[in-house]
Amino acid sequence: MDAGFPELFRAALSSVELCEVGSDERVVIYTDSQAEPALSEAWYSACVARGCDPTLIRVMARAPEADPPPSAVAAMIEADLVFGIPSNPWEYARSHREILESGTRMLDIYMSARSVVERAFSVGRAFSMEFAWRADVAEGLLRNAREIRVTSPEGTDLRATLSAERPLDVGRGYVRREPGAWDVYGTSLIAACPIEESVDGHIYFNGPLWLEPLDIFAVEKPVHVEVERGRIVQIDTSHKDAQILKRWFEQFDDPNAYLFAHIGWGWDPNFQLTSDEVTEEWESLYGAVTVGFGSNTAPHHRGVVESAAHMDGCILTPSLWLDGHQIIKDGEFTDESGLRERG
Repeated sequence: MDAGFPELFRAALSSVELCEVGSDERVVIYTDSQAEPALSEAWYSACVARGCDPTLIRVMARAPEADPPPSAVAAMIEADLVFGIPSNPWEYARSHREILESGTRMLDIYMSARSVVERAFSVGRAFSMEFAWRADVAEGLLRNAREIRVTSPEGTDLRATLSAERPLDVGRGYVRREPGAWDVYGTSLIAACPIEESVDGHIYFNGPLWLEPLDIFAVEKPVHVEVERGRIVQIDTSHKDAQILKRWFEQFDDPNAYLFAHIGWGWDPNFQLTSDEVTEEWESLYGAVTVGFGSNTAPHHRGVVESAAHMDGCILTPSLWLDGHQIIKDGEFTDESGLRERG
């Protein structure tokens, strides 16, 4: 679908309505010089249509996970709600955490205008609420679990211990009206930050790799990494995709970049790997597992790894167990999970 402004405005208005924006709320639209202007204009106009008087903040573009200017951060701390539309992800920036901890709720939009429109109006996708029940079921499963295990036909076999003290990242694609709530537009996923040193095993990334800021691609051959006590100790560099991953880690010259960050899965059956635009919605792939390495101190994870680096990688057709109960088998939810399609 073409991203004309009328369609984009309708998508933004659906988003604003789901976030329950009130006419009395202090709303900030935060963007930068490299983001598409139509996106911020659409969310600004949608907020006005809801009867509020939003503030638009536009700054010079930042590198991934870099902080905005202090004056912009101060304005967002004073806001009730922020729609973040930066050209690069920033959820692991220190200021992002400070804004959420102040009680401001935030929805980040990382997609192009065209993808926003497609995501809003394709059948069964974001804002249809068709999959909202899966978010609640998945949250109940993961919140009560203490051990997670993932395998795959290529050889993935990873185990980790979960902590009852850490929050869950439940991606619904909008934010509830709760202090400090955060989400990313268009996502359908759940993730947890395990006890870092408990993570052991082998991972074969056979789907998309999200290597901020420039290397974002689907691998041609599985990339094998070995993890011991929460740290990558070996990357098999026998082919091009694995060499790209190794170089990405090395550029940071930071031992913490190799530490385990989070693990979770997606449930959107309508998103396809044939999409010509790689965005964070790849984490929402139905029945796929995503794991991350690097920083995990954001409020939605509350881990202990401080780093300028963060990457995510997908495992397609995995099997996953929580406390010995199988939730995913070869990329399909089990009957026991409660996450299969409802007839």
